[in-house]
Amino acid sequence: RDNADGQLQLGWVDLLTCYGAGKINLNTAAQPLLETLPLSSEAVGQIIGYRRYNSQSSGSLEDHVFTAETDIDQLQCLTETDRQILKEIAIFKSEHFRIFVRSLHRPTGLSYQLQVLVRMNQAEPEIFQWKAGF
Repeated sequence: RDNADGQLQLGWVDLLTCYGAGKINLNTAAQPLLETLPLSSEAVGQIIGYRRYNSQSSGSLEDHVFTAETDIDQLQCLTETDRQILKEIAIFKSEHFRIFVRSLHRPTGLSYQLQVLVRMNQAEPEIFQWKAGF
């Protein structure tokens, strides 16, 4: 339902795709998606905190990226159930990406949007789907 705030909330369409292996990339999963999983709120907070990186962060960006199951073991305050669930559902690198582009001609207010679903493979990007509109 539209809550009339001027921005359409797409719901599940923002969180799910029919492409991929059915696992969740811990590096890119949005907080609302993580909150739908049978994880404690502490686990979700730890995942979000682990990924957070800005100018005040210690180490490099690579230190804030999940690369393997062993990174899950570095998270604190997780129950054994949280760890087990994460290890079963997690992936650490994606092949499928959704790209949103919006251009705006300021003098006239005309805008154009493009959404593209891309699979990155060894040779070159493969476009699965694209949708354009005003």
